[in-house]
Amino acid sequence: MLYIPGMWKAIAPVLLIVLSAKAQIPCPVRFISGDANQDSITLSFMNKGKVPVQQLNLSCTPPKAQTARGEVCHTENGLFYPGMQYSLELPYPGADRHAIEISLRTARVAGGVLWTSTRSEPCRVLRVQRKKRP
Repeated sequence: MLYIPGMWKAIAPVLLIVLSAKAQIPCPVRFISGDANQDSITLSFMNKGKVPVQQLNLSCTPPKAQTARGEVCHTENGLFYPGMQYSLELPYPGADRHAIEISLRTARVAGGVLWTSTRSEPCRVLRVQRKKRP
C-alpha cells in the first residue's frame, strides 16, 4: 500500500464529515396512507428528503406482535424524487383480516447512502386497519 506523508490529516476531516452526515440523516420517507385489500396493501408515501430514494425495505407486522420487527416484508426499487407522492402495492395474503403495522426498515438514497431505522432516528409507523365487513 502506498503511504503518503500527511495522508491521514487530509482524509480524517472528510471521513468525519461523511460519518456525521450519515448519522444525521432523518427518515427520508413519510407514509401517507394504507388500504388493506384481500391479498395486498396499497401504500401511499412521499419522499420528504432532498435527494432521490432508490430502494425501500419495509417491515410489516401485526400490532403487538411478539415476533421481531426486523424482518423485511417488501423491497421496492425505483427512483422516488423528493416532494413527490407515490403508491405501491404490497402482496400480503389476508391483509383484510387483521390490522398491520408498516414501517421503513432501510432506505438507499442517491449516492448509495443507506439509511437505517434506529431508536434515535425512527420513521413513523403506519397502521393499516382491516376492512370492516358490512
